[in-house]
Amino acid sequence: MAQLQALEDAAILTAAVLDDARKHAVETTNDDVDWRDNAAYVAARRDHDDIADRIASKERTLERFSTKFHDPAFLACADFHYLAAPEGLITRAELPPYWGLIDENSRIVVPAVQKQVRRNTVHVLRAISKANTRDLMKICGISVDRRRGKLPKSMPS
Repeated sequence: MAQLQALEDAAILTAAVLDDARKHAVETTNDDVDWRDNAAYVAARRDHDDIADRIASKERTLERFSTKFHDPAFLACADFHYLAAPEGLITRAELPPYWGLIDENSRIVVPAVQKQVRRNTVHVLRAISKANTRDLMKICGISVDRRRGKLPKSMPS
């Protein structure tokens, strides 16, 4: 968002320069030559169009921006966060802050920074895992003896 604001400020500046270049070109150009061919105007137009393209690109980036790499609530779920990608696909500069990188061979390319995680998130994740496991076992027809917490001796095939 800060980069977009800086680009918008630059667009205001280039628009003013373009307007001044247009006025100068109109005043100094002969009647037999088109003022739009003036070198100062052409350069100012190119700069203004470049900034407009960069703003559009940044807006598209922000539309696709994923907050999960920056959301403190998401980051509080684990001590370490890693992205896995083939070697050379992601550079160090492209990694979100505090994230590590693992290559296709499970080798740590960039180590992640350990985060201080509140332990109550472990209980939430454990409850989610238990519920998902219970639901999967129910769908597969596997029952558990709740008194002993063990699978029955004769499991369905």
